[in-house]
Amino acid sequence: TTLLGAVIFIYLISPILLVTIVCVFLVAGVGAFLVLSQLECVATRRQQALALLTADLEGTLQSLRTVKVTNAETHEREHLNSSIESVFTAAKRQAALGAIITPAAQLAATGSLIAGVVIGGAQVASGHLSLAGLVSVLLYSTSMVLPLANLMKGYSAVMTARASLTRLEEVHSLPSERARRDDIQPHVVATTTSPAIEFDDVSFRYSPDAPAISSLDLSIPPGSRCLLIGPS
Repeated sequence: TTLLGAVIFIYLISPILLVTIVCVFLVAGVGAFLVLSQLECVATRRQQALALLTADLEGTLQSLRTVKVTNAETHEREHLNSSIESVFTAAKRQAALGAIITPAAQLAATGSLIAGVVIGGAQVASGHLSLAGLVSVLLYSTSMVLPLANLMKGYSAVMTARASLTRLEEVHSLPSERARRDDIQPHVVATTTSPAIEFDDVSFRYSPDAPAISSLDLSIPPGSRCLLIGPS
């Protein structure tokens, strides 16, 4: 309503100034919308990076004992740092795109003011426009800035919401666990008598003074399960 009223009053005072001010606002608005159109892609990347970070962190915490035993702290730390860096980069990019709204609105306001003063001053000098009319046009043009900024903010929110909706659709389209289990064919135990897995004099140790397995001889028949237990 404010934007429409300002346009009508400026048109009644000076159509030339209206065209000039609208052109300035269009240039600033189109430039901002072209930049903000990348917001959906950037927001999607941030959500994907955050999901990967959550999965990596959960996996590391669940296998913390294995990480300690295998001395993989450095590898896991570097992997998590890489995931955190990806989230930080995407979030910083999204914040930078969102921060362009205020400078674009200020640029439109400043540009319309300068254009109005230059062209309106020429009209006042030629007698086609009164000084009071020029001041009124400049005041009306400043009232158009807030609606433009609100429009940009709404567009930014829509792009972010579309990225969230795309992510939800990706998660919803994943096959359920029950469906994946139904696709698994039943296991058929082989009738052969030869072992499926056989160890002959196998030894393993985490360090020279801490052997875990020493001279192990083991035969595992097909279709069976075998569990090795002992102190960690």
